[in-house]
Amino acid sequence: MYLRSKLILLLAVATAAGVLGYNTWLYSCGACTLRALITPSVPGYLLLVLNLALVAVLALLKRRQAQAGLRRICGCGCELLPQWSYCPDCGKGRTL
Repeated sequence: MYLRSKLILLLAVATAAGVLGYNTWLYSCGACTLRALITPSVPGYLLLVLNLALVAVLALLKRRQAQAGLRRICGCGCELLPQWSYCPDCGKGRTL
């Protein structure tokens, strides 16, 4: 998991560097103005909204996964198998 996070971060940095390099090249060739580079267009705003929605979905899924993991462990610390209704150590009923 740690390696995957590093690779994603490296890909994000490489993408940002590529976009910055391309924009610098466009500006140096006179193909666009500085204002055109710093002002987002409609697709830029749509991409921003989409990314924010995806981050919200990711946070929701991570939270849901963490809660599911907690339900598999009893308060006494014993791991509960899916078919068990009670904890084998303390006898407490499973909470859903």
